[in-house]
Amino acid sequence: GQVMGKLTIAEFVENDAIRRMLQQLGVNFVQGYGIARPRPLRDYGHAPVHDSNIDTDSELADSISLPA
Repeated sequence: GQVMGKLTIAEFVENDAIRRMLQQLGVNFVQGYGIARPRPLRDYGHAPVHDSNIDTDSELADSISLPA
């Protein structure tokens, strides 16, 4: 992703060691049990995770359009 100028997302991040390795590789976004366990959407308030180590990109989120 970095070479092509694209944002990258890693899935199935199961622990902190994997997250650190992906961070060193320049991965932009991660998801998986090592970040947060799945929960019903209704359980989330305005932000699912409050962690100073997590960087959010609201501009990217605002640019994503979902089908109607």
